[in-house]
Amino acid sequence: MLHARTSTMHPKLNEKATDALNHIDAAIRSVRGIINDLRPPVLDLGLQAAIEWQLDEFRQRSGIDCTMQAKDADSHCDLDEKRATTLFRIVQESLSNITRHAQATQVHVELYKEGRRLYLRIKDNGVGMTDQKKLNSFGLVGMKERVSMLGGELKIDSAPGKGTVLTISMPLD
Repeated sequence: MLHARTSTMHPKLNEKATDALNHIDAAIRSVRGIINDLRPPVLDLGLQAAIEWQLDEFRQRSGIDCTMQAKDADSHCDLDEKRATTLFRIVQESLSNITRHAQATQVHVELYKEGRRLYLRIKDNGVGMTDQKKLNSFGLVGMKERVSMLGGELKIDSAPGKGTVLTISMPLD
């Protein structure tokens, strides 16, 4: 109201009101971003649907061909929010790494259940990791730690010219 009422009669006050409104809008956008980072709303659709959505977004941005295979998709329903969010974030981080480093043309994601464990495999056909430093990079170490805290394991299989495969095994209990 202040902004609207001061537009013609008090230009300096109107300018200050405009600045205040811009700051408020920026703060609201920031809070929404933080909330979405804590738990992405797309996970309300389930982990499989969230990963499919993320792959579609990635395909549109990067032009990299993406496929997904999910077995026992309904069994992922008993996955708690913390595990689902962690796996979703790992998919996001992996896709980001693929864009920056892999020079890949294809990404394949598998999500399946064996016994009481859920597996997530992310495979690319890129250049692979050529040195040990990359295997111990901050992003990969962070992924390993997050998975480990939930009782899971993350394995990395990579060789120069042969692409990279991340396999996450996570207990459902």
